Amino acid sequence: MAQIFREFTNVGISNSNLKPEDAEEMVIKTLYGTAKLLCEGNMGFDELIKRVATKGGITQEGIKVLEMRTPLVFDELFKATAGKNEYIKRTLNEEWVN
Repeated sequence: MAQIFREFTNVGISNSNLKPEDAEEMVIKTLYGTAKLLCEGNMGFDELIKRVATKGGITQEGIKVLEMRTPLVFDELFKATAGKNEYIKRTLNEEWVN
């Protein structure tokens, strides 16, 4: 997860005038607030998105991009890690048998 947020921070820095430490702090505080709302606010992902993404607003535009692009990234991520997991299991099994 840290890799995702590091990339988010780095892209934010390259697309703004933010100093790296300010961008990182902003992302960390946003993550903290989001986690707190999800854990303590009795709401799920859809409800939280509905509350923060004004229809036709800036956040909604970002969500549209995420909805289009992230499924492909996460699908590839899960396929890569599942493939590696299977490879390791096969390798360990072969070593154990031999």
